[in-house]
Amino acid sequence: GSIGPSGKLPSADDPELSNMQFDELAELFREQATGLIQGGVDVILIETSQDILEVKAAINGVVKAFTETGVWLPIQAQVTLDTTGRMLLGTDAQATIAILEELPIDVIGLNCSTGPEHMREPIRILGEGTRLPVSCIPNAGLPLNVDGQAVY
Repeated sequence: GSIGPSGKLPSADDPELSNMQFDELAELFREQATGLIQGGVDVILIETSQDILEVKAAINGVVKAFTETGVWLPIQAQVTLDTTGRMLLGTDAQATIAILEELPIDVIGLNCSTGPEHMREPIRILGEGTRLPVSCIPNAGLPLNVDGQAVY
């Protein structure tokens, strides 16, 4: 079952983006995870995350849902990086490893982002730097404007 981003960036300085506390975010993710567990999913996929603090809140909420339901599933945590290999608020692949390996996840990875060509180096870093299995689920990338048409 997939848990996507909340649209909030708890690490941001912008009050419009960071106007939710960590515990509030964790509670939202707990509710989502509980619904997914009750629906019978076999893995929890935290994906398309752009703020590492939001990923931590999601994992915290998922673990609370596991505790409450008595059902424990694998957690796959995936972040989204830009063309410079960083999350929206600056976290790079190496920092992502250092932070997420300390949390109860089973798979670490990347998804969406700017397409497969910009994910090669960060995936190499993850693969060489983590003890966890690595996932990579790219999207089509950023479109090019060719004669007024979006081409991928």
